[in-house]
Amino acid sequence: MMGRKFIVQQDCYVYGGPNRSYLLVGNSRDYRLPREVSPEFIGTQIAKDLVIYGILDKGSILQIVGCKVQYNPENGNIIDYQAKVNDQTFNGVVFGLAYLIDESKSPPTFYTDWLVPSNSK
Repeated sequence: MMGRKFIVQQDCYVYGGPNRSYLLVGNSRDYRLPREVSPEFIGTQIAKDLVIYGILDKGSILQIVGCKVQYNPENGNIIDYQAKVNDQTFNGVVFGLAYLIDESKSPPTFYTDWLVPSNSK
């Protein structure tokens, strides 16, 4: 999976903690996010410790650069692939993709309505 590239199939939010120490890419699969992706929500605090910082546009290319496995007492192990995107707004930023992963598959994979493999290397 390392180094593989994926194409974003729908606009997604970029959100995370107030200090931007760890950013996530997500959509309505995360119940805390607005259902529709809209610039009007940028800057909105969606939970005590989460803020929407921007939108990752449909067609953006994400490259996998890492993977973390975190234990959650309610859900067991959670896989969180990290990716970078090469665009003007988020160039070089590492994002967590946990909310775009279908863990019901073995091995876990991305929901294809959100991310599909890119043919470019």
